Amino acid sequence: MSAQINQSSETDFRNVCDWMLSIGEMRDLVEKVNTLEGQIAELQKQEACKQDPIAAPKKWHCGNGGGVSERWLVPFRTAEDARKAIYDECIRENFCIISADKGTDRYENQLKPFREKNAPNAAKKGDRIYLHCSKLKTDKAVTHWGKYTGKPPERITKLCGVDEPHTYAISVECWNELLDKSFRGAGRKKTLYEVTESKRDGRLIYNN
Repeated sequence: MSAQINQSSETDFRNVCDWMLSIGEMRDLVEKVNTLEGQIAELQKQEACKQDPIAAPKKWHCGNGGGVSERWLVPFRTAEDARKAIYDECIRENFCIISADKGTDRYENQLKPFREKNAPNAAKKGDRIYLHCSKLKTDKAVTHWGKYTGKPPERITKLCGVDEPHTYAISVECWNELLDKSFRGAGRKKTLYEVTESKRDGRLIYNN
């Protein structure tokens, strides 16, 4: 009788151990599934970022060059250093910027397609924006492209830690590096304007 009780207790103990092991294995499986789902979601997000959601998105050039005001020469040694820092922040924060005071051409004309949804040449969600920086050590200064989020330009008060009284940020979903396919800009002395992509060499052509 005692032997039967011991055998029964041993069986129950093994069953409990098996049950606990099954729970542990199930938890591990759930964690792996959650991790896999997160990885799949991230890959889908990256893929969606590279694909155009509309058949014929407009293309825009947003430049970063020229001089800077004196306040920028306090934290930065040269205008070139300041412009490179702005370019780096644009890439990190997924936006491009335009300094545009009300009443100027930049605000009234260049920024208008992004400010006013009913403008004749209004920018739309999914349009491509090409990021340009003339201060890079290369003549192929168009280095990234991104999909416009469709959000209105956001007034920002600080850029690279420097106070900015009239700067606007235009957001993209993410920047995609052109790598060895980078190319020269359209050669216009403007910051933000619509462009066409050359069928011959992919270079941006200014839309009159």
